[in-house]
Amino acid sequence: MPESISVKSPPRTGLLARALGRAHWLAPPLGGLLAWSFGREHAAGLAVVALAAFAALLWHTPLQAAGARARRGALLGLGFGLGWFATGIWWLYISMAVYGGMPGLLAGAAVLLFSLYLALYPALGCALAAALAPPAGRGAWPLARGLGAALALAGAWTLAEVLRGTVFTGFPWLAVGYSQVGGPLAGVAPLLGGYGVGFLTVLVAALLGLSSQLSLRGTAVAVALLLGLALGAARVGQLRWTHADGAPLRVALLQGDIAQSEKFRPERLTPTLHLYGGWL
Repeated sequence: MPESISVKSPPRTGLLARALGRAHWLAPPLGGLLAWSFGREHAAGLAVVALAAFAALLWHTPLQAAGARARRGALLGLGFGLGWFATGIWWLYISMAVYGGMPGLLAGAAVLLFSLYLALYPALGCALAAALAPPAGRGAWPLARGLGAALALAGAWTLAEVLRGTVFTGFPWLAVGYSQVGGPLAGVAPLLGGYGVGFLTVLVAALLGLSSQLSLRGTAVAVALLLGLALGAARVGQLRWTHADGAPLRVALLQGDIAQSEKFRPERLTPTLHLYGGWL
């Protein structure tokens, strides 16, 4: 009689999470991709994709202890934040080295250290979100736990952004909500402000990233929710929140197009005033 062979099914993991599980090095490039989406009207969806991929990476861990998941989340958040801010605030090097006269090596080190400091905030948020999320196991997450993890990530991320914009007078540059200018999620800005748009952006991205942990039916529910949020925000954006009061006021803005290297020189003050005076 031939011996019977039992075959165990491989642990259940989503395709995206299986690809990202051994790719922690993806965190900094994903942060850079998020930074690249700012200031580009038709790149709002790119920010959501970058955050969704990072959420899948953040959640893909079998670690059972919440403390261990928090430490892993902090490291991933630090890497993501370093790529995010180093890509987004590179212009500080130009300000310091070209116009401030600082040595190039010192200016580069200053930008890197400042980026590392700013990255502490997403590291904090990701540590909290990772600790609150369930570990990735052999089976799919229950839908309720998955939605809870998505809400925890959006809430922790927004809390970290509020702190970044407040502590030591704050540096809210590159807040996630601004990546959605021109996108459907910006429609709720009159109601929720920039941080509210950021919360909604991370929530939509997290719902997309849940496809790495949920069953097919759970993924369908998550996708339906994110589509509902996006469409609802777009519908709110079509509402008019202000109306004209009185006669229109005509204003004009003058921009002299004076080179950055000349505008602060004392000997250029008089020619600059003459330039503007000739327009008035």
